[in-house]
Amino acid sequence: MIEIYTIQLDSPICQDEFQRLLQHVSEERRARILRYRHYDDACRSLAGDLLIRYALKKTFGLSDSELRFGKSPQGKPILLSQPEYHFNLSHSGSHIVAGVGLLPLGVDVEIVRSIDFKVAKRFFSEEEYLFIVHQPFDDGLWSFFKLWTLKESFVKAIGSGLRIPLNSYRFEFAEDIRLISSDFGNDRFAFHQLLLEDAVLSACVCLPRESHLCIRDVEFVQRTMDIDILSSDF
Repeated sequence: MIEIYTIQLDSPICQDEFQRLLQHVSEERRARILRYRHYDDACRSLAGDLLIRYALKKTFGLSDSELRFGKSPQGKPILLSQPEYHFNLSHSGSHIVAGVGLLPLGVDVEIVRSIDFKVAKRFFSEEEYLFIVHQPFDDGLWSFFKLWTLKESFVKAIGSGLRIPLNSYRFEFAEDIRLISSDFGNDRFAFHQLLLEDAVLSACVCLPRESHLCIRDVEFVQRTMDIDILSSDF
């Protein structure tokens, strides 16, 4: 089962609460958060860090002392004490999303906003680009971000970042979301997508090659949080 925790931070955290919560992250993260020029950005970064910690503790029963973070050789964040526990984080606008589970995973959330579809022509496959532009403009925008977040969640799940060209594989929307790729086993990745009021959330999970699991065996569970519930845990 993959747990997806979401928070919508509609207003900044009050200064006193911000300072209190800041004490619950590592010195490295604290310094990074305080380097933000805009207070809103610092609040979102802090909330994201706390959301990951909350999700790992609630899902796996970990203590604060076990939450020591590092990076894999590919640069992907890992839990040093229990590397078999996987997690990922994304935020856009007021939306913050964390995914945790026992399989490699990636999550991405993006605010749906006006863009030039030349971006899709440059980065997406020809089939995906035509799928977008052959729709009314607003529908095309939602389709663009549905595809973009799927691609982002996919490259985050496999830990390769944007080193893999986004147009070297494509997605199709049928009964299930289907990955079409000559380089990856299409049946090794399970996808989940949720349309929010003003954003798209996507998640991807990698199935082990030796596993008997199939993509339909992967269950995604979403848990909606608010900052009060999150802060009460610290």
